[in-house]
Amino acid sequence: MKWLAPKEISEWLFNNGQIEDPYLGDSEPRFRVQCNAPVRYSVLERLVGGILGQIITRGDLIVHITDWNPPTQCSDFLLGAMRHEFREMRRVEHAPGFLVPQSERELAIAVFVMMTCFEWKGYVYGSHDQITLSSWEGEILDFWTESEAKRDEFRTVIRAYGLEEFIEQDENSSK
Repeated sequence: MKWLAPKEISEWLFNNGQIEDPYLGDSEPRFRVQCNAPVRYSVLERLVGGILGQIITRGDLIVHITDWNPPTQCSDFLLGAMRHEFREMRRVEHAPGFLVPQSERELAIAVFVMMTCFEWKGYVYGSHDQITLSSWEGEILDFWTESEAKRDEFRTVIRAYGLEEFIEQDENSSK
């Protein structure tokens, strides 16, 4: 795992054909599905594992923490311990993302789940099909993709966990 500065994140996304920050940016992939995040940690962990295992099946990932407020002693401790484990000395605002190789996907699951539980905002970007998963303050999960098949797979996964989509957008909808 390698921590990345904002410029490095942007370069990776550009080089992999990804749309940066589809939630607040100027454009987004053709398909979007939004649902409530599971409340229980164990359900959220299995859900994110299912998404990364069944839908984002190949290539590297970037987990990008875009807002880590409100800070707490607990969240600061865990974030600091995680960064220390990978010898990252820069502050989170200077290296808010990390590149996760295919072989270490469990790390991406752990960080995304932690980010969601601490009510932070951020993304997991896949290197194929413009697949993006976002957590909005621990309450909402957004999924974007250029692939209709991947969108349908996401819908199947969230329904298996009893979650219902409340926004479904395709290329014919407005943002």
